[in-house]
Amino acid sequence: LKASNTPDRQRATMSGSGSGSGSGSGSYSGSRSSSGHSSSRSSSGETPGRSRSGSRSAGGSRGSRSSSGSPPPPPPPESDGEEEAERLRREQEEREREERERLEREREERERKEREERERREREERERKEREEKERKEREEREERERKEREEKERQAAAAAAAAAVPQSSHHAGHHSSSHHGSSHYSSSHHGSSSHHGEGQEHEHRTSHHTPSSHHSQHGSGHHSSSHHPSSSHHSSSSHHTDAKSPPLPEQVQQQAQPAQPQVQPHPQPQPQPPPVAARAQRPALPKAVNAAAAVAEGPALKEETSSVPLVTKSPPPEARSQSPPLRNNTPESEAEQLQPTSGDEEGAEPDQPDQQQPGQPDADQQQPVPRGPRRVVRRVKQLSTDLIGDQSALVYSEREAELLHDMFHLLWTKSPRALLQFYTWCDADQWDELAETLVVFSFPRSTTISLIKAFICDEFETRPEFDTAASFRENSSASKMVKAYLRKVGSKYLNELLAPVSQAIMSMKECCEIDDLKIESEEELKKNCAMLLNLVDQVLDRITDPAMQDKMPAGIRILACFFFECSKKFCPKLSPYPLVGAFLILRYINPAVFSPEQYNLLPSNKTCPPHARRNLTLVAKVLQNISNGLIFSGAKESYMARANAYVEKNIPRLHGYFQHVVESAIWCPDKLVNDSDAVPLQPSHFRKLHICLCDFHARAAKMLADENDRNEFNKKMASIGAYPHKKSFVDVLDTTEQKLIRDYLASKKQEPSAVGLLTAGKKGGGAMIVIVVVTLTRICLFQRGSAAKVPHREAHIADLVSVSSQKPTELAIVFKDFNFQGDSEQAEVIIHAIRRNQSLCFPSFYKEYLNVSPPSRMKPIDLPASPCGGFVPTYRAMCDFHGIAPNASICWTVEKLFSRSTDFNLKHFFFEETEADKAEAIGVPELVPVFDALRYVDFFRGLTVKDRKLSPASAALVDLVRSTPHLTSLVLVNVGLTDKHFTALFEAMSANNACMVEQIDVSENCVFDEKVITALVTYMANTHAINGVTVLRMANACTGPKAISTLFTSFPTIDKLRGVNPLRELIVSHNKMGDAAGQMAQWLANCVDCRLERLDFSYITTPGSKLIALLDAVRKCSRLRSLSARGLKILKPNEATAINKIITEMKLTELDLAGSVAAPAVLQEMFPLNTTSDLALHVSVAGSELGMAGAQVLHDIGMKLLCVTSLDLSGTELGNDGVCAAIEGILLNSALTKLDISGCCGKGSRPATDVARLLVKLINSDCPIEILHVAGGTKPQQQLGRALVPFVSALSANDSVTEIDVSGHSMGNAGAIALSKVVQMNTSLQVINFDDNGTNLYGLSAVCHALTMNQTIRFLPLPVNDVAAANAALAGNVEDRKKLKAVALELQQLLTYHNVY
Repeated sequence: LKASNTPDRQRATMSGSGSGSGSGSGSYSGSRSSSGHSSSRSSSGETPGRSRSGSRSAGGSRGSRSSSGSPPPPPPPESDGEEEAERLRREQEEREREERERLEREREERERKEREERERREREERERKEREEKERKEREEREERERKEREEKERQAAAAAAAAAVPQSSHHAGHHSSSHHGSSHYSSSHHGSSSHHGEGQEHEHRTSHHTPSSHHSQHGSGHHSSSHHPSSSHHSSSSHHTDAKSPPLPEQVQQQAQPAQPQVQPHPQPQPQPPPVAARAQRPALPKAVNAAAAVAEGPALKEETSSVPLVTKSPPPEARSQSPPLRNNTPESEAEQLQPTSGDEEGAEPDQPDQQQPGQPDADQQQPVPRGPRRVVRRVKQLSTDLIGDQSALVYSEREAELLHDMFHLLWTKSPRALLQFYTWCDADQWDELAETLVVFSFPRSTTISLIKAFICDEFETRPEFDTAASFRENSSASKMVKAYLRKVGSKYLNELLAPVSQAIMSMKECCEIDDLKIESEEELKKNCAMLLNLVDQVLDRITDPAMQDKMPAGIRILACFFFECSKKFCPKLSPYPLVGAFLILRYINPAVFSPEQYNLLPSNKTCPPHARRNLTLVAKVLQNISNGLIFSGAKESYMARANAYVEKNIPRLHGYFQHVVESAIWCPDKLVNDSDAVPLQPSHFRKLHICLCDFHARAAKMLADENDRNEFNKKMASIGAYPHKKSFVDVLDTTEQKLIRDYLASKKQEPSAVGLLTAGKKGGGAMIVIVVVTLTRICLFQRGSAAKVPHREAHIADLVSVSSQKPTELAIVFKDFNFQGDSEQAEVIIHAIRRNQSLCFPSFYKEYLNVSPPSRMKPIDLPASPCGGFVPTYRAMCDFHGIAPNASICWTVEKLFSRSTDFNLKHFFFEETEADKAEAIGVPELVPVFDALRYVDFFRGLTVKDRKLSPASAALVDLVRSTPHLTSLVLVNVGLTDKHFTALFEAMSANNACMVEQIDVSENCVFDEKVITALVTYMANTHAINGVTVLRMANACTGPKAISTLFTSFPTIDKLRGVNPLRELIVSHNKMGDAAGQMAQWLANCVDCRLERLDFSYITTPGSKLIALLDAVRKCSRLRSLSARGLKILKPNEATAINKIITEMKLTELDLAGSVAAPAVLQEMFPLNTTSDLALHVSVAGSELGMAGAQVLHDIGMKLLCVTSLDLSGTELGNDGVCAAIEGILLNSALTKLDISGCCGKGSRPATDVARLLVKLINSDCPIEILHVAGGTKPQQQLGRALVPFVSALSANDSVTEIDVSGHSMGNAGAIALSKVVQMNTSLQVINFDDNGTNLYGLSAVCHALTMNQTIRFLPLPVNDVAAANAALAGNVEDRKKLKAVALELQQLLTYHNVY
């Protein structure tokens, strides 16, 4: 739109025409010069700074526009001063010359390197094409050999049949006829008999070329396919001397002399024949398969040659083919589609003949020339345009592939934005439009479009010198392409509303606003037209600057306009920023729509733009652009536009004010709030383009990722999505109809094709059929070619694969659990490789011997990156497809992110059902079926833990898991809702699995174990092949009664006998109704040889006292026992207490849990050995026992003598204040006790709370080595000491032995919190403090928070949640104090986090 052909520019062009090469007249050139400054602009578009004849100033400033390419000669010197000046001038020129030569050398060096790089890439591309051409030729030669063999065999069989059917006397000497009583099919049915030439006439027949159909014999067109259209007639070629008694030629044969007609329908229809052999032989790049068809006329030599070629494709006999149904339209036209060259037209063919059009190739007038370049993307896209059969929408990308492409794009953008910027330098400029649209559309879903475009704009400014920045956005740069793509996707709706009324008004005008005086001589008419033109411009400006329309402008466009304004201020501070904003809004956005409203859907679809309206729109756009640039019209090229200069000058402030308003309205609009995700949907072409770029630029993009983990993630995703040529193979084998059929089916199943091939297989009743083999990521589908069915003929999951065999390159046999198929396929190698790759992707940690391929060198190595957790996620996805269940994203994310360091697969990470909303989002039990199936193939996980989840619907999958897996060593099924039959089947499956290695079994809280279940369990324990046997058995509340327990312990001796020793190290049988079965348990413990039990728990068992004493006595036989839990046994008698005493004395226990077992306080003295020391630290718990004051008095008497106990738990024993004081007084002189828990023991009594606090102070200052002291209050009011406990808290500041203290639940208020804050500041030994539930408010919490900033030893201090909540509720209506409380709680949490970490 800018005049550039001024006289000065023309003179500069004439003077510099001998240097460089121009890019066309009238172009606006803003290229930099060699010295880094601006030089003259030539109309040829040449960069003067790079022209060897262009003029330069001494300082490298703007060059002068002179008529010659060299500076004028200096004047002769007149004096010594002038000589000195002349010398200095010559030195200056010499330096400038040297500088120019240096820059020229650098430029030549860069060009040389670019040329070498371009030649290297072209060489690699040529080599690739040569390899592909060689493979294509080999394939065609192989097909031709197979075809010739089939022809020869069929001809011989037909000749033999004819000779046997026709008497010798009826044979003519030189002529034979062919009779057809109906349409015949190549591989299906022959309804008539055919007679052939005798051997004497065969050579004459083959050498005849005077009929268009002379190259056709009975086999048809000679394609390798074994099927033809049902209406295609098959005949033997005959000469013109046909016997009079012979029937006339069929209609199809007579039509062979006519030109080929286009194939209108893809369904079976009568088709004309292809051009003659002679015409087909004239093609310059004709495949050998077609050229070989003309060799039919070469005589018997061909028969000898083809007979020596081995038969590869299994061709059925003629009688078998006669019974085959028609499978596919294989008329001569369909054969020509498959045998025609991939590019170019036939030599001598008319351009408008339909049969010369290549399948999937655009018309000749629609083909755009693709300039040759060094980038592979151009060649790849160009090759795609000729390879596709149908349009590019045939390439289907599944949800998995789309997600991978999205992830890779986001990874590059977040980790290495420079890689996306480099995409433009790595591919050719003619691909920039498609690349820009792809990048913009992919950035929509995550609202990163504005940031992405800003990065391109910044890069554009930063890589250009200052003099060229103002005009940089006017060129077709990468930033311009990105902005253009964004505007077309986001701004179309606004543009239509803005300009549609004005455009339609201009289109409806019948007058032309021409103001060129060369076209209109009348001055009055010129003035009239100028007035009309300016009126139109005024209408456009009114529409643009309308405040209502300004508010409707998309936020993203306003943000970009503001960013251009800021960039202009930053990079071009001396220039006005409005022209650059105008270049964005007017030049790139509004003016294109003004000039071409039909391209922006501003006009009705049936309305075209007449020439006079086009001229009016052009003139309006010119004036509007100059107003935006802030320039008046000048120059000789369009001097007539100067008539509008007054209007331009008048409206420049108006339009620039509009720019300012747009910029100001975008200042407070964040980029992330701009959501354009619904601007345009992602199309297959977008996925295809990004896939091509990622494949071509994979190595370079990966190198730009600085972090190694990011590179590994990027490479992993690239390996998962596969190469683009493999994706494109879908359209290389199938025609358009087959593509649509298979594409629709795969889309319904959310699958993508990994490989596609054709396989010729035999039929059960005889004959052959062509099968389309489609390999997806998880399935293999077989479609019968030519069938109208929209579903596969057979289909199998890759998990059901049994074997893949191939002894020849074209042989393929695949066996599944339910069926198998075999045959010959040219794509056998591709199919085998795809199956191997998918098997490795879906089951990365499961290796199965299923391949039988010879030679082994045919199997190329498959290098795939390691997947987290042994590849559980891809295996889980594959098994979801197997069961028809949608994969759960929560399972995939949790396993990959949280399970990488744990080998125990615990389902608690997936269940969080606390509310009805949680239950709706929780994982259903049927979704666990593919989880269990996936664990069968993954060797990463060693344990399975399921608690409080009903597994009945998934029981079969669980049984299959334990039946086949050799990896699990731990099985935890707590309260899973399985029945006795389910558990019986489970243990029987474990016994049947010789590789089962489960060593730890936890089936607690499943009260269904009867004698049958116990028998199945014991059978596995006796026969397991686990190295260590079953070492852990937890059966708390699992058995139905004493009989089941009796069966268990009566079977244990059998295990001891079979394995030599019972491997159990942990046995839990608590909460079971044991009854008399305690006797069997005692008998087994007493008689067990080398008992290895280390932990035994028989708490809360209901058994008679005599059986209990026998059981306690038998426990002493377990010399390795360290932990004994006998809670809730109700010990009443002295002999029962004596049995406990012997256990403590004779065994080396570290834990004795008698919580709730002491029913009589008097037995305490008989239970503990006195004045007996132990090398091991023993923890004794009698928590929950009703000891009362009587028990406290016993503790007072024996407290000093309990030297074998290091930890004593008396919590919840209802001692009262008197009992607590008595117990503490007895413990003061104990020299072994390090932990004491008297939580919830205080209460009513004669002694006040101050006495309890005083004795606690005395305890921590005594010789008793107390380190852990829990004195938490109870839930009853009498169990809370209140402010009386504050002196004890204050006493901790001088203590250096206590490391853990619990003073929660005493309602001390702020006094306790302030005392605790002083302790925190002074004490250096405390590491754990718990002080919640003390009624602390904002003041006390602030004191504790301040104290923590000065402490470095505390490692754990739980946030007092209850106190914070109570304080917040008390501050209802006080907004300021609530804010302070929130700030204190947040700071306290941060300090606690810091102390926990450091």
